[in-house]
Amino acid sequence: RAVVEDGDPESAGIASAIERELELARRADLVFAVSPGELDAMTSRGVEQARRLGHAVTAGETTTPFAKRSGLLFVGNLDEDGSPNVDSLAWFSRQVLPHLPASVVLEVVGSCLSVQARGLESERIRLHGRVEDLEAFYSRARLFVAPTRFSAGLPIKVLDAAARGVPVVATQLLERQLGWESGVELLSAPRTDAREFAALVTDVYRDEALWQRLRQAARDRVLRDCSPRRFANDLLSALAAIDRPAPRPPTSESAAS
Repeated sequence: RAVVEDGDPESAGIASAIERELELARRADLVFAVSPGELDAMTSRGVEQARRLGHAVTAGETTTPFAKRSGLLFVGNLDEDGSPNVDSLAWFSRQVLPHLPASVVLEVVGSCLSVQARGLESERIRLHGRVEDLEAFYSRARLFVAPTRFSAGLPIKVLDAAARGVPVVATQLLERQLGWESGVELLSAPRTDAREFAALVTDVYRDEALWQRLRQAARDRVLRDCSPRRFANDLLSALAAIDRPAPRPPTSESAAS
């Protein structure tokens, strides 16, 4: 279980929940952290046996050119009111979308049992529910948005979008979790600044050169950091370290010889 790196300031008991997770982690022989931030959080709090292990991502790049793409894409499970995904979608629809051109539509993909999320559907927010194959959505979306305001772990939905060649605008929280840099692999805004988030979305949506630059840098980063081979090597290396038997103390006979 990941240690929460940046919790919702309005959630009660977040500090005690983190400590309970850390106490369990300290007893383990090996603990995996999926992001640099979580690894730092663990090791700085006494989880010395923590190792970083991200995700393995395999995906082909979509080739639809900039001019033939339109709209925004959001992917995530929306089954529980108050969850990070529902919170981020609600914030985006109410605070960010009004600052975007009226022609921009947000396509939302993911299981949607949340009453709160379903209430957000409109002419500009299209809820598609659970979809087995997302390739058609990745192929036609011009931009992927990840307005997450509180979460833990590594945002694999961002990695999947980047691997398929869809540029990303996200919150600074996700930028930190990924270890990426705003202006290089993505653009990021503070999780409380809706106008800044909207301005970044508009910049990428209208600027093909910026769109191409972000698209290529993010895809290169995913292919480098999240290759299945690297994942397997990192996993086997970490497991080998704990499987290796400890040296036996010398016996009296061997010491005498």
